[in-house]
Amino acid sequence: MTGQGYVALLDGQIVAYAAVITDGDPAYDKIYDGQWKHNNHRYITFHRVAVLSSVTGRKVAQTFLQGLIEGTDGHDFRCDTHEKNGAMQHIFEKLGYVYCGKVPIDGERLAYQKIKTKDENALYQEVDEADHHSY
Repeated sequence: MTGQGYVALLDGQIVAYAAVITDGDPAYDKIYDGQWKHNNHRYITFHRVAVLSSVTGRKVAQTFLQGLIEGTDGHDFRCDTHEKNGAMQHIFEKLGYVYCGKVPIDGERLAYQKIKTKDENALYQEVDEADHHSY
């Protein structure tokens, strides 16, 4: 898999991270106990979403993922999470993802899909990493 890592900044501090995978995930082809709502060949996956513990409860993950959805050229978004990760399941639902089934990743994960609407336009700002570091 190839992708890019993205971070969220809050007052100049990195508070969240996600890998954005644009070339699909082979495990997603093996969905079971359900199916994808739309079977697009091109889709975007967010993996390894992490949020700094000191900002949990402040909707950082939700805002960060929505910004990635708005700013990414694509309309089919897929994610998975562990069945015990209720916080991430709640975030997916708040963002308009729907539960689709299970995928064989690290045992078993719950699979979610979101189709971006036309009114979800980019409202976030990309910054060049070099602007924040002196070499």
